Amino acid sequence: DLGMPRPIIKNNGGGNTLQSTTDAITGMRVSNLVFKGNGSVGSRVLYLRGTSLTVTDVDVDFTATNCDFLDGVSHTARIFVSNVKFFSCRFDGVDQSAGEDIIHFQGNDLLLQNCIFDNPIVTHDIIQITGANSPHNGVKISGCIFNHKINGYACLTFAAASATVGGIVENNIFRGAKVQINMRCEGGIVRGNKTITKVNTDAASHSIQLALADNIQCYNNLIVDTNAGSPTGQYGAIWMNDTDGTAVYNNTIIGSSYNDADYSGIVGHETSVTNCVIKNNIIAYFYNNLRLRESVGNVESNNCLYGALNANYVDTTGTATPTNSVEGDPKLNSDYTLQASSPCIGAGVTPLSDRDYTGYLKSTLKADIGAIWYDSHRDTGASALDILSS
Repeated sequence: DLGMPRPIIKNNGGGNTLQSTTDAITGMRVSNLVFKGNGSVGSRVLYLRGTSLTVTDVDVDFTATNCDFLDGVSHTARIFVSNVKFFSCRFDGVDQSAGEDIIHFQGNDLLLQNCIFDNPIVTHDIIQITGANSPHNGVKISGCIFNHKINGYACLTFAAASATVGGIVENNIFRGAKVQINMRCEGGIVRGNKTITKVNTDAASHSIQLALADNIQCYNNLIVDTNAGSPTGQYGAIWMNDTDGTAVYNNTIIGSSYNDADYSGIVGHETSVTNCVIKNNIIAYFYNNLRLRESVGNVESNNCLYGALNANYVDTTGTATPTNSVEGDPKLNSDYTLQASSPCIGAGVTPLSDRDYTGYLKSTLKADIGAIWYDSHRDTGASALDILSS
């Protein structure tokens, strides 16, 4: 308030920069600080234990090896992180077992919102939520920007495949990385996110991965692949594997017409994808728009499939057949809203939410296809698909 510069905490040696080592601490607050320096193997910028912990308005400019910014151990009841900014931070961990994520959280109560992770050089995940058999129902990642500079690993990973209850990932922007959202927890929710990806040379590169967990809800996301590279393995904008009862609704998924048989919009991989529902999605400009490999018991209906280089729909041995598909130009504006003449208007079924990607409340009874529902004042007449195809 007095215009004073924020205190700078420097650590050019080993060990943790700031730590609380007992669970008895409660109500601890870390605020308005700048962390600079170099860490050592296994060190952490913040190592926090206790209950009701808050980290807010903190900037980090830290070169570290196998170093976490924030490590909440399994018995941390709550860590609240708000308005934390990372600009060109460097976290160069090479040993995956050492915990070299920027934020490595074990527990069931984490709120991370309005944070910026701008081009950190981190050779693992930017954020990893972990802890076997730990319910993540109190974990919420909201309003953040992730810009992962390195091809490998993920922007955000829920790593506890055995977690009983999933967290919420909503209204974030993701760029770069091998996998942008890696959702491996029961009942997780991925909604209202924008992912901007460039397929890289890593095997199994995906925008949103729904795997090793059941009953995930993935809806109202905008996924744009701006410039495909040369993947060495399967690519799926939404990749589903080893999941049952997962629902994928009202996503707008736009590819870049990359001519490779492994380049797909939505992929249900192998027999482990069962009883899933895929509805109200716009999928355009992939080699195969919708690909279910040996998947059974799934329902695909009311999707708009357009501009595939090979096929709008591929199911090699499964039993599912899409119904009520719109196989024509969705007629999108440059901001991915629907033009007035779009065949997606009113062509959907009841969505998972009464609001779309922008928060717009749909007043009519029948839903549109896609992440952004039609509203007459949004119709600008410029086709996003024409822009991408050119």
